[in-house]
Amino acid sequence: MMNNILAFLETKVAPFGEKVGNQRHLKAIREGFMMAMPLILVGSLFLILISWPQEDFTNWLNSVGLLSILTTMNQSTV
Repeated sequence: MMNNILAFLETKVAPFGEKVGNQRHLKAIREGFMMAMPLILVGSLFLILISWPQEDFTNWLNSVGLLSILTTMNQSTV
């Protein structure tokens, strides 16, 4: 059963996926997302720190002055 499914995927679906994957417009979109991914990840980490569920931690970030810096860093990656 599993061998039949794998054979179908290799013979029918894989060539279609290869053709779609080699299409230049889709390649450009894929590469654009890959270039933006590090900025998205860094901005997400800042967002996690800003919106931490413990109020004591966010109060500490605010008292030290990091909250405004992290907010600016997060907004610059949006």
